Amino acid sequence: LGYIEPDRPLVPLSDTAAPRAAVGRIVRAARRGNPLLEVETGAAVHELLVTLRRARADIGPDGDPVLQALARDAYQPLTVAEHAARHGMTPAELRTAVRRGAGCSPKDYLLGIRLGRA
Repeated sequence: LGYIEPDRPLVPLSDTAAPRAAVGRIVRAARRGNPLLEVETGAAVHELLVTLRRARADIGPDGDPVLQALARDAYQPLTVAEHAARHGMTPAELRTAVRRGAGCSPKDYLLGIRLGRA
């Protein structure tokens, strides 16, 4: 999903209470005999990913500034290379930053923003 950076698999968390609670929900969902095991466990794992993302100490409460700028400029007729240049990045650096922050490519992120606002 792109949420774990291979070169930086461990990141500091500002709070561990919410991630611990999400892990507890995974444990409860994965209990033997649960008829909804796959659905509940899958949902709990996704919740954990979101919770961990929100608890990262290296990202401010407003989120990633690159993602904020891309969201703000999503309707501008700019290529990915032009978006990257506006941030002083190469297209490869922008792809890495967006994948780290949003778990997808810049094009997919921009498309998601556009569809969400439509």
